[in-house]
Parts: sequence; C-alpha cells; structure tokens
Amino acid sequence: HIPVVALQLEEPTFLRVGETDEFRVVQRAGLDLETQSHLDLDGEKWAEYRVEEMPSLEDAEQAYRYLTSEVLGDFYFETPEDYARAVVYLLSTVARPATRIAPSFGFDAPGKGAGKSLLARAGHILARGKGGGVTNITDPSSKANEEVDKRIGAAMIAGHRFLHVDELGRAKVDAPVLMTLTATPDGGNSSRELGKSSMLDVSGMVLTVCGNNIRVGGDINRRFLNIRLQQTEITRAM
Repeated sequence: HIPVVALQLEEPTFLRVGETDEFRVVQRAGLDLETQSHLDLDGEKWAEYRVEEMPSLEDAEQAYRYLTSEVLGDFYFETPEDYARAVVYLLSTVARPATRIAPSFGFDAPGKGAGKSLLARAGHILARGKGGGVTNITDPSSKANEEVDKRIGAAMIAGHRFLHVDELGRAKVDAPVLMTLTATPDGGNSSRELGKSSMLDVSGMVLTVCGNNIRVGGDINRRFLNIRLQQTEITRAM
C-alpha cells in the first residue's frame, strides 16, 4: 500500500487530522500519515521552533498578545470592527490549510500610505514563516475572468496559498472564478492547467485585495471581509 500525500509542505503547518474535528501542527520532517502530508523541513532554520501538542490557555494568551502588540500594534484601524477583522485575517492565514473554506479579505483606505500592503504581507509571512507563496492578479474583474482562472491554476501548480491583488485601482472584484473560489469548499472547484486540457483541484487558497475604496460585486460581496485602515503620518512613513 502506497501512502497518499495530499500536501507537500516546507514549513510547520496547522492541519486537520483526517476527516475528524481534531487539529494539530505538523512540525516534524517527513511523512505524516494522519494528515496525509509530507514536510520537507530546513532543520537549521526551524531548529528552535516548537508548538506544544496541547497548548495551554497561557500559551494562547501569549500568542494573542504577540499578534495584537507586535503584528498589529503599528496599524491604525478605522473602527474596532476593522481591528477585529484584521485579527480574523491573521488567524485565517495560519489556519487555512486546516479549513475547507475561507472568506476573502480586503485592505481598504481612503488613500495611499495607510499600510494596506504591509498588513496583507504580514499575514502572508505569518502563515509560512517567510515571504513568497503568493500569486499576483492585476485585474480581478469579470472581463478578465479567463486570465484569473489561469492564474489560479498556476498558483496551485506552484503550491502558493495566496492570490493577491495589490492596488486595485478602478476595477471591481467580481470575476466569476473568484466568486466560486470563495463560495466552494476545497475539492469542489477546479481550474484549467495552463497550456493543457487537464483540470486542477483548487484548495487551500485565500484571496487578498489591497486598494483605495475597494468595490466588490456579485456573490463574492457576502464572503469578503473588508479591513479599513486610516492614514496617519506614521503609516505614511512605513
């Protein structure tokens, strides 16, 4: 019997154990049968990394303080609800491999210099412990739907976790393939492989969008969490 490997990992990752409601961090190099994953770990880089199998309440409180003070401490949110959505974003980036579906996230502001791209990138890095793992989309509108579908397929082949739109401009986020991405659980959606007729299962991805006064259309609007930031002298200098 040949073991099934559903995920090839390069960093410790939070995963679901089979079809159960149990979760844990895969942090040991090699094959993990329970999560059907294989971790190719750089032992030197991650030598001091370790998560307790059963984290305590104190561990959770310490992690939350780190998120709120170190990661989010220099951002200025328009409302407390925007701050709460930012916390949800950071948690979602880390937990996405363990969930079957996730909302999309917008980073919005009245103008440049509010830290939109920096906040989006913080989640990208927090999820992987390093940069990268991002496929960029220049036009997420319905008129570019075919091109967006190709980008999704390329992201799956590359093993990327994030689709990202930086500085949206006047376009509206309403490409049908993006609506399907946010509305369909993992395994229920597919994208065409670039240059081939074969299809790829789409799973484990999060859409992030940065822009000024973001416009979202169609059904994706119900699954899009917008995080509104304020411009300050401090954020303009970041």
